[in-house]
Amino acid sequence: PEGETMADFRRRITQALEQLVGNGNGWENIAVVTHGGVIHTLLGHIWGYDPYDYVPLTGRVNTSITTLFVNGDVIRPGTINDHAHLEPLCD
Repeated sequence: PEGETMADFRRRITQALEQLVGNGNGWENIAVVTHGGVIHTLLGHIWGYDPYDYVPLTGRVNTSITTLFVNGDVIRPGTINDHAHLEPLCD
């Protein structure tokens, strides 16, 4: 009941992303390991959804890989829920 609102959750996550990519550290690649809720929230933010809107993502798979590309202030998704690395385990 007194937990974090979706708007607060999104604000916290987007601020963390902005700190990672916007601090002038010169990094070309950053790896972030997180759970699907964070990824879902970031994609909703990038696509312009309200924090309380349903973001239509299907096919979420544990250990999937989602990539984001950053160019200045523009962040766009690359791969979303890529799980090709799991295919050899399914043979």
